[in-house]
Amino acid sequence: MSRRQQTNRFYKTGFFIVLAVLIIILSVLLIGAIRLFGNLDSDSRERPTVNNESEELLSFQMTLNQTNLLLDNLLEEDIPFHFYLAEDGVYLEGEVDAVLSSIDVAMRFDPMVQEDGSLLLEADNLSAGFLSISPETALRMFNQVADLPEWIYLYPSEEHVVIDLRTIEELEPFGLRFNDVNLDEDVLDISLIQ
Repeated sequence: MSRRQQTNRFYKTGFFIVLAVLIIILSVLLIGAIRLFGNLDSDSRERPTVNNESEELLSFQMTLNQTNLLLDNLLEEDIPFHFYLAEDGVYLEGEVDAVLSSIDVAMRFDPMVQEDGSLLLEADNLSAGFLSISPETALRMFNQVADLPEWIYLYPSEEHVVIDLRTIEELEPFGLRFNDVNLDEDVLDISLIQ
């Protein structure tokens, strides 16, 4: 075999190896992008209707630390994010799987008590590692990867979360409703209802 034929064979083999590596890299990136941003049209499940004229049995106040302890006990350990309250807002932090690694996502919400006793958390601030994503996209990703408790509802298109403690199965036939949330004063006013 001549030297020229060996050189041509070397270049052909090299070309096909580089082509295969590029195809593998593009496939991994495409699969990762589909996994990360796929199914963006799915929104949260609908909240069940609950009798708004429930009887108040007991009213109590909790501090931020007590509320955070309650949230930690109510949330299951396999949920990939963490809710907690601070003086400047309600935070949702967690990791979302991306193409080759995971992205640390942190969102800050402003809480607002609704007439029905649920707590509406409106997205105010978002940080997602070095990526620039919208709160809507972050909530959609959390909605896809998390098996949420029945009392947390994510609404990505409205960029808010609803916490409705009236629907906690473990408390049935009772429930909890928010009366007032004042993070500056370190007070949450909650009622036990039937």
